[in-house]
Amino acid sequence: MFTQKIALTGGIASGKSLASKIFQKLGAKVIDLDAVSRKVVVPGSDGLMELVKSFGSSILNSDGTLNRKELRKLLIDSKDNQIKIESILHQKILDRMDLEVDKIDSKFVIIEIPLLAESGRAQMYDRAIIVDCEESTQLERLITRENIGKDDAIKMMSAQVNREDRLKIADNLPTDIITNDTTESDLGKQVSALYEKFTNNY
Repeated sequence: MFTQKIALTGGIASGKSLASKIFQKLGAKVIDLDAVSRKVVVPGSDGLMELVKSFGSSILNSDGTLNRKELRKLLIDSKDNQIKIESILHQKILDRMDLEVDKIDSKFVIIEIPLLAESGRAQMYDRAIIVDCEESTQLERLITRENIGKDDAIKMMSAQVNREDRLKIADNLPTDIITNDTTESDLGKQVSALYEKFTNNY
């Protein structure tokens, strides 16, 4: 069976993870690329060893696991760091994702991928869903969720492409846009409508 790969993306604190959970509750098969990325940096993996070689053992916890907070700091602090981290991990994550997709017996799979626009690999997917919201809403949610100051939240948001560039995914890939500026109930209605659409079309 050919499985349609539908990329679910959105900026940090846009609500994409909540949308992903709603898809799962409705019965959709979902792959979370953040969860996949954790599998390629377990102790003893090539991914973790290459990161330590590039950035030193300060990125490790006392038990030898990756300190993801430290890695995120490196990612945000420098564009060069971001490029280096992506060069080490990106292909490993995609290869692991393909293995996960191969195990799925379904006409479509939702793949939650935060950095679809940044990856330059949107063409790998059959279509996309963008969870979109006003940047002011995004900033407010991020401050509350991470319990951080406004400056740190802005820095985290600026490490990703801006809203306008993310929406340009639709220029080259069939795309559905979910607007998530209001309530969880409204988000649920939009996700349910898309799930029904995909179920009927695939």
